[in-house]
Amino acid sequence: MKVQLLLILTLNFISSHSFSKELPGKKCNKQPNRNEVLQPGRLDYIKPEMRQVKKGKFFVDQQTGLCVKRITDHKNEPPETFARIDYARRQAFNADSSLILVYSMSGYWHLYNAKSGRYYKQLNGPTTDAELYWDPVKPQIIYYTAPYGGLKIHELNVRNNQSRVVADFRNRLPWRDAARVWTKSEGRPSADGRYWGFQVETEDYQPLGLLTWDKEKDSVIATWDFSMHQAGRPDHTSMSPSGEYIVASWNESKLGTMAFTKDFRRRVKLHHKSEHSDLVLLPNGHDAYVSIDYQSNGGPVFMVEIQTGERTNLFDSYINGTVSAFHFSGTAYKKPGWVLISSYGSYADKPKHWLHERIFAIDLSLPSQVYTLANHHSAGSDYWTEPHATVNQDFSKVVFNSNLGKKPETDIDIYQIEIPKFAKLAKKKSHSSKKVDESHSKFNRDKVRAFNALEDSKILFVGNTLTGHFDIPKLLKKMAEEKEIKLTVDTEIYGGKYFKDHYERISTAQKIKSGNYNIVVLQGGEYGAISDTDGFFKYGGLLGDMVRDSNKELVYYMTWHHRDYFKTEAELVKKNYMKLANKKNDFLVPVGIAFAKVTAEHPDIELFFDGTYQNQNGAYLSALMFYAYLFKQDPLELDFNAEIDSNNARIFKRVVKQVLEEYQR
Repeated sequence: MKVQLLLILTLNFISSHSFSKELPGKKCNKQPNRNEVLQPGRLDYIKPEMRQVKKGKFFVDQQTGLCVKRITDHKNEPPETFARIDYARRQAFNADSSLILVYSMSGYWHLYNAKSGRYYKQLNGPTTDAELYWDPVKPQIIYYTAPYGGLKIHELNVRNNQSRVVADFRNRLPWRDAARVWTKSEGRPSADGRYWGFQVETEDYQPLGLLTWDKEKDSVIATWDFSMHQAGRPDHTSMSPSGEYIVASWNESKLGTMAFTKDFRRRVKLHHKSEHSDLVLLPNGHDAYVSIDYQSNGGPVFMVEIQTGERTNLFDSYINGTVSAFHFSGTAYKKPGWVLISSYGSYADKPKHWLHERIFAIDLSLPSQVYTLANHHSAGSDYWTEPHATVNQDFSKVVFNSNLGKKPETDIDIYQIEIPKFAKLAKKKSHSSKKVDESHSKFNRDKVRAFNALEDSKILFVGNTLTGHFDIPKLLKKMAEEKEIKLTVDTEIYGGKYFKDHYERISTAQKIKSGNYNIVVLQGGEYGAISDTDGFFKYGGLLGDMVRDSNKELVYYMTWHHRDYFKTEAELVKKNYMKLANKKNDFLVPVGIAFAKVTAEHPDIELFFDGTYQNQNGAYLSALMFYAYLFKQDPLELDFNAEIDSNNARIFKRVVKQVLEEYQR
């Protein structure tokens, strides 16, 4: 989630200033000036001096100039052994940022006044590993489960200690031995608090499945059975901020981190395993998954926009042989597109760089910007010493854990950073930034929209011989079977028929409207896209409306040029199919682009039976593009070659992968 870091406050400081000293002209004995403006940038790491700060006192971070206040003093207050933020992904602040949720070693939960730092009370109800969720609107309301989950969700008014049950899942789930619903302490409801997602387990923590729940209606939306899908126990589960997805994260599983629509009809793979991460609300209302990829070159911190499946690397974490661990906090729902990161665990014998042992904010607008907030000064290898920085809803306050390098390592208290305004900088007018910015718009007319794979695909192919010759749907099914992907296919194919013919054909309409399909693929040939564009757009659009009105996923099938007219037809076919699909932001399988690329780069490979229809090579290439596009599969990992030349198959797999990397948004 970050590409560049650090901020400079319009103050220039000198590295020799200590952790607790105030900078010349900078006073933090009162609330900081909210009119100050932070500038993005990268600051070289400077080893900070660490000195004790009394509860309620401010100090100035020696590099950024931000005011940091000590909130807790566990040695003289009720929290025992330590007072700490439980986890970066948990919202510590209530709806109006007046209270902070604090955890103690004894297992009790406490509240502090976020403005004064005064101790308020111990919560009556939740203990130890209960899961707690602040209401996003009502500052006095918090929800909680039993320790390690249970079948009830409670609502607690922290002002008057009144409690009630808002959900009871007993006898409402498809598993008789269900005993607990929870997120494993890392999940949250949607930003508006309506939609919740859980993993369901037995009394002895055996995994059963996933559950989505509508709090407003107190209704179970859908469930997903682990045993039916050969899925083990996830590391954690959460609802996405938009409420459109439930995200489950498996470590030792082919599933990796997977986002499912809340009805479990579709899914998109976000990462190949489970890592520290969080879910962030973007300005366009979409969700972003932000995490780190330790297995890739550079160890990039990255984001995936879930609705489009597009991944963007933000910055590399491997710098000159160094490493770092990170926690992510996407809890600032009132400042969409921003994420908080706290880094820790860098090598003690390696030089430190700008990203080490720090807390920083990232503006995910592309090109992204990084703002360093403070050093956290927490040292040690114990889990409790991790800073777990988390942010309030409007990104004006950040709290984190620190032991200031003291012994024992569990001598931990909570500190709060007061954040002034972030600078609003003009975006760079570069080709690369323009390209990335467009990927976050509604659609890009030079790209095809990424498809979110369905859990159980039932596809109806509507078209002509460009679909039927050498049976492309059958080839696709064989590819899916190799990877144990559930797929049913059916066809409505008539030679020489185009969009207009199918729109006027009763059997086509009946299948689209009443058939048991969840995906309909529409193919109108190349003739209309070149010679009858009025009919192509009119009837292709009307057929598309029919599919949408039938509540099925619409996918257009881009066909190809005539073999003898490659130079004049290929670009026109591509342009008009993209125009048709992008008119209403529909899905489009770019088979024609793959045909054009093979024709241009490998003219010795014959794709055509008679100049128009595909031969066996062309059919395999077409099915391969559908396989990679619809199911988000790497074509290079497919063994099935449909008895075509193995060298040709390797070329087709590389071409399909390259086309999707270039044209998919």
